[in-house]
Amino acid sequence: METAWLLLTLLPVALGQDCTPPTPSLSAAQYALIQSHHADTTFGRYIYLTGLFPIHRAGEDPYSCRDDIDPWAIQNLEAFLWAVRTYRDRYPDNILRGVQIGALGLDTCSSSFKMLQQVENLRGCVVGYGNPAIHPKSLLTFIGPTTNQEAIALSEYIKDNGPTVVSASATMDDLSNKTRFPLFLRTIGSEGVQMEGIVQIVKQRGWEVIQVLYAGDRQTRAGREALKNAANTAGVCLVQEVEISRDGDMDGVVMRLLDHDMTRGVVVLLQKPLIRQLLAAVRRNNAQGIFTWIGTTKWADDPDVVSGLEDVAEGAVTLSLDTTEHTSDFVDAFYRTTPRADSDNPWFREYWSETFQCYFVGGPGENIYNTLCDPEYSTSQTLRGTRIDPSVGYTVQAVDAALNGIGEARRKVCEISNSLCDDFLVNQEWQAIHTAILEAGNPVQFNNNTGDPISTIFLIQNYKRDNRRLLCPNGDHCYQTVRLEPHSINI
Repeated sequence: METAWLLLTLLPVALGQDCTPPTPSLSAAQYALIQSHHADTTFGRYIYLTGLFPIHRAGEDPYSCRDDIDPWAIQNLEAFLWAVRTYRDRYPDNILRGVQIGALGLDTCSSSFKMLQQVENLRGCVVGYGNPAIHPKSLLTFIGPTTNQEAIALSEYIKDNGPTVVSASATMDDLSNKTRFPLFLRTIGSEGVQMEGIVQIVKQRGWEVIQVLYAGDRQTRAGREALKNAANTAGVCLVQEVEISRDGDMDGVVMRLLDHDMTRGVVVLLQKPLIRQLLAAVRRNNAQGIFTWIGTTKWADDPDVVSGLEDVAEGAVTLSLDTTEHTSDFVDAFYRTTPRADSDNPWFREYWSETFQCYFVGGPGENIYNTLCDPEYSTSQTLRGTRIDPSVGYTVQAVDAALNGIGEARRKVCEISNSLCDDFLVNQEWQAIHTAILEAGNPVQFNNNTGDPISTIFLIQNYKRDNRRLLCPNGDHCYQTVRLEPHSINI
């Protein structure tokens, strides 16, 4: 947080300044863009949503990016673009009548520094995006950012004078503080809500005592504190809490768990690499079958977590996000997407190249892979069956909620017209937009006091053996949604 605050003191605040964006040729960075409809470019006749996604992984310094793509960030960017295309044709018929809607997508590279630099350049007219260049006062909502650190940094930068931030994946409980983050909303439940779900699983199992494994990073420690609070409320005792470092002695961790081998339930607050290290250490120490692992949405129903370690993971109970209602149409569209069909996303060819380990002549993958990407994009190279990030449903919801709220705010501030009135644009009705998104109730009902969704639905997954292979077509183990009622947790 100190580094984020240092950056904030160095950046001039341009959120409220009026300026003229430069010509787009001055922008050297790549960006995703859905240009607003071109029938009328008059300022006041168009708005933009700005998506912030960590397309590339963080580089060696705060402002650089690595070459490799984060596939789930690409999926969420695609969901953002798809939702804008889909919903912009809905709202102009009523609450956004006469207003053209576009989308701008930026790559944060998982860096708060880089993200804030881009936001400042955008809001201060240092860099131009689009042709004609997008006026910064038409940028009315941020969709994202993805990480907790970026969400906190952006919300502190904006405070109460800028576009509302609607995140689909930042879960830290601190972000529920409306005094500190007055313009922050999220469509996904907080860490505390998920920990309540974990405790419900523990109670359903009839356990009164559990052990907890957690990493030493700030987010996981916050999750541990939320778990302790939820467990204390429910009368569940945390008999042992073990912190695990990236290079820690995992065999020693297993020995510590075995000191309490009568406590079967072990809550695992770890990312995938550490979960796999844990399971491998359990196998080395012949401790299979002693504990029941309870995983969060970081584990969910991810087959990569348990690949090659199926026997050790058997019996694990995890939470997964239920966003089927908001993802099915997008997923169908995503599976049909090809580099030829996606001109809005400049990073999609990189994603395609890495996914299929192929190269484009004069483009991504050249001098890296030996196989030419299929120019016809036939069934040999198709996204169908690709594992989808559960967050994409919340990204779709965030776009829908933002457009609905902007339309409701416009209706309250402006008289009926075919544009956004001066009171709305010139006076920058940030609070009116935020309040409208918060209170609209469609597609997300937000808690007015926290900015969190009122309801979050989790599915309970049980990793089990299926000797008859009736439920697990690809092997003898698979995740099975628990069929005993309730098979989902609605908090």
